[in-house]
Amino acid sequence: MLRRALVATCGSRFRVCRLAQTREKITIPAAGGTRRRRLKPKLPKDKFTTLSTEFLDRVQAAVEPLHPPINDDFQLQRDGNGELVIRTNSKEFVIKVLSSKQQIEFLSPVSGLRTYQWNLMTKRWEDETDSHDIEGLLTRDLMRFCAGIPLF
Repeated sequence: MLRRALVATCGSRFRVCRLAQTREKITIPAAGGTRRRRLKPKLPKDKFTTLSTEFLDRVQAAVEPLHPPINDDFQLQRDGNGELVIRTNSKEFVIKVLSSKQQIEFLSPVSGLRTYQWNLMTKRWEDETDSHDIEGLLTRDLMRFCAGIPLF
């Protein structure tokens, strides 16, 4: 890290000050010692399975109006392992259930990889970093490549 120091130099009659940079290693202690992570309470396994299955069903029903003839190249594929793949034109969106972490991953060519957790207060799947809703992001990303919008 660079540290700035004031260096005074004397001229003939005037005192001139200039700012000089020196390289010194300094450490700044973190507030409160270590960084604390807020842990959300885990759901019972059967409750998580029910919520994640209901969400995948909801997405499947919401994108139903986007199938042909509305969009010529639109496919939806769902497997029994909690993965839903939406293909449109040359783009692919993947929603994957991570049972061990009790999370849902959303991989989008627009937004990249995002991770969502169930919020007990709002009863929604929310991003773990900024708390946005997965349905809103999925809708926004699909609108860029499809005619129509999902009906959530």
